[in-house]
Order: sequence, then C-alpha cells, then structure tokens
Amino acid sequence: METTLTQQSPQIDQGKPDGAAHPAGHDADETAVPKDLKKAGWLTIIALALLFIVLMAVLFYVGLVPHQAADKQIKADAAELETDVPVVIAVAPSVLANAKELILPCDVCADQETAIYPRTSGYLKERKVDIQDRVKKDDLLAVIDSPEVDAQLNEAKGSLEQAKGALAAALATVTKTRSDLDLATSTLNRYKVLREGETVTQQELEDKENAQTQAEGALAQAEGALAQAKADVVAATAAVARYTVLQGFENVYAPFDGVITARNYDVGALLSPSNTAPGKEMFRITKLNPLRVFVSVPQTNVGEVKIDSTAMLDIRGRQSVQGKVARKANAVDINTRTMLFELHFENDGTLYPGMYGMARLQLSQERQRLTIPVAALRFDARGTQVAVIKGGDTVQMQKVTLGRDFGNALEVVDGLAADDLIVTNLSERITDGTKVKLSKKE
Repeated sequence: METTLTQQSPQIDQGKPDGAAHPAGHDADETAVPKDLKKAGWLTIIALALLFIVLMAVLFYVGLVPHQAADKQIKADAAELETDVPVVIAVAPSVLANAKELILPCDVCADQETAIYPRTSGYLKERKVDIQDRVKKDDLLAVIDSPEVDAQLNEAKGSLEQAKGALAAALATVTKTRSDLDLATSTLNRYKVLREGETVTQQELEDKENAQTQAEGALAQAEGALAQAKADVVAATAAVARYTVLQGFENVYAPFDGVITARNYDVGALLSPSNTAPGKEMFRITKLNPLRVFVSVPQTNVGEVKIDSTAMLDIRGRQSVQGKVARKANAVDINTRTMLFELHFENDGTLYPGMYGMARLQLSQERQRLTIPVAALRFDARGTQVAVIKGGDTVQMQKVTLGRDFGNALEVVDGLAADDLIVTNLSERITDGTKVKLSKKE
C-alpha cells in the first residue's frame, strides 16, 4: 500500500498547474502586465491619423456652412433695408385744454414774520402772551428783570448830578475870575494915568500889571475847567440816556399786529442779548393776513404773467382761494432760468404759512400750447429736435423749444405748429431728408 501511494504522489504533482506549486497563502499576481504583447504596426497608426483628419474636416465643414449662410442672409437683409423705406408712426401735437393757465408749485408764506430777542440781560419776570394769542402793535409781551441795568442807571444819574454841580462851580469860578480881571484891568489903567503924573512909583505900576496877568491866567484856567465840566455833563447825560434805553428794553412790545407762533422761555429764565441762535428767540410773531405766495415762472412765460392779474391757490383738501399777482423780481435766475413772482391772497383763517400748494396763473397771450410724446424727441449736439413729415413722405428734422414737463409728454412753446405731423418712433435710420412710409395705424 505504501509503495502505491508513493508512486502516485509524483503523478498528482505533475498534474497540477504551475500556480499550484506555490506555497500555501501566496496567490498568483493577476494584475501583472503581460510582457509579450505585440507592438502596433505602421499601417494602424496611419489609419488612425487619417481617421482623425477626416473627422476634423467634417466638423469644420458642419460649422462653416451655416455661418456662411447666415452671413449671406445678413448681407441680403442689409441690402434689402438699404433699399427699403422705413415705416413710421406720425401723429399731430396735442393741444392743451388749459392753455390760458399756468400751474406751478408754490409755498405759502406770512405777510410779515419776525423773531423777537431780548435787548438786555436779565431774568424773565413776566410773560404776558403765549402761542396762538393775537396781539396788536405795541402790546406788552414780557417784562425782564435787569437789576444790573437799574443799578447802572442810578449810578449814571448820580454822576450826572455831580457833573452838574461841578459845572455850576466852574461857572461861578469863571464869573468871579472875570470880575477879578475887570478890576485888575481898570486898576492898571488908573495907575498908568497916575504914573504919567508921577503920583505912583514904577514899582507900583508893575505890581498892577502882574496882577492883571495873573487875573487873565486865572480866567483862562477857569474857562478850561468850565469846558471840562460841560463835557462831563454831556457824557453823564449820554450815560443816563443809554441806561434809560436799556432799562426800557426790560419791557418787550409787539412790533406789529399778528399772532404769536413761538414762545421759547418760561418765567425765571436767564436771557441774554448775545444769544441770537435760531430757535432761541423769546417770541415769534406772524402776520397771517394777507398771505404771500412765491412762484418761479419759466422764462418762456414771464412776459405772459401780468401784475394785478388773477391768481388761484389750490391746496389739497381745501377750497381754491383767489388772489392776485402783486410783484415780480424783474430778473431771471441764471441757475433755473425762472423769475420769482409774489402773489397775495386774503386769508379766511383756513390757510397757514408753510403750506405747500399749486398756484394757477392767468396767461395774457391766447396762443395754442402744444404737447408731444417724449419718444418723439431727439437730443443731440444740434439741440432738441423732432422729425416732421413734409410732403407726405419726407422727414425734416426741426428744432423745438420745450416748456413744462407732464411726465409722458412735454410742452412745446416754439418750433411746431398744431397741424404738423411728427414721427413718434424715431430710429437712427431716420435723418433729415429720409423718405418714409406712414403706418396705417396713426
């Protein structure tokens, strides 16, 4: 039996594949690259290259043919457009229904309005009025307590009395020195006569001459003191007048009839005439009747608005108020090309300064006012133009002057007639002298 097994073992080993002879646990490398592959031949490489070239040629042809066809079509269309006549939509200008009236935005202002500030320093002692109170001219509005001013006034009055006393003393001195000078002069003259008769000595005559000279000096000095005393009286009088005026500022009066529209201080507040910042005034007084309205009229309409003509004021939620054109500035603002007009309106108690509204002005010239669509305008270096149809099929570019802006339409004040036909679908092809065809939908 053993001999048989031994002989069979080699047969079993020989029947195994090559890989079975490897030790247990080690599998064959299935990913190994075979080293006995054949290289591609030159014919294969040439065939592949020819196939690539053919493929690229087909792709180039597929892209080129449609492009050439599109380019040909574009050129054909361009040639057709050059020979084709543009179709345009032409309309006549619209006539404004309210052509005799100019409507402009405006602000409502008071006839008079002023801020009242204190003219003297002190404390607010009494306040006589408050906002909404109606006052008359020279009504007492407030009283300011200024003890410093009162003390300075009393001091100035005392100085004035002293100056008057000094003036009286200087005047008396001048009177006395003049009497002394007259006496010395008469005595000297008498001594001169006596000296001629040798009744008095030369020494006595010279003494009288010296006495007269001293009297003249005393008079000059007294007159100088009198002039100084008069100047002191004048200065003291001016000081009294100044402090009297300042003391008068302790009472604050209304400058004109009106309504108190602002009051910024309570009793006890410290006031100073140097504090004149906005909102720091004691009171603000406003005259509410009549009311003034300011409007800026375009220069194209300045000559059509006449002084004393009728004007209407419209404020939302209120009835229209009739007034008149009172005055104008007589100068055009270079920035806005408008002129300022002032309108006056009687106030029935329903209007207040600061309101915003619309003013309607009557125009003196009765000429048609035309509007055209915004799309009909062309803006270039030659100015604002419209395309007007002449002869039924020819475009003429015409300059126009614009007025008011209505949003989707503009007013034309010059350069256009009511029976003109204007093109509303302007394009770059339409120029001066272009032949056009009118659309059936006009």
